[in-house]
Amino acid sequence: MKLQKFLSILTVFGLAFGAASARADTTNVKGPAPVVVKKQGAHCKDDDHCFNRYHPAIPMAARAKPGQHIVFETRDALDTDFDFESIP
Repeated sequence: MKLQKFLSILTVFGLAFGAASARADTTNVKGPAPVVVKKQGAHCKDDDHCFNRYHPAIPMAARAKPGQHIVFETRDALDTDFDFESIP
């Protein structure tokens, strides 16, 4: 009897918590297209958009309007040709 009561309380709590944390379905919401800054070349030295610091002398790579997302394609810190299939 105690187990059934515990399980029913747990179920009610789970339903209440699940309803409180539910999120709205936004799959049909349309917004401005994102600005994509693609990486170019095999390495950073071959890429005009590649940088290793923020400085006012570095020109902007893209401009976005309010509410628009910017997507940066990034490189790993080593900027090498190594991958998961590389052999030491």
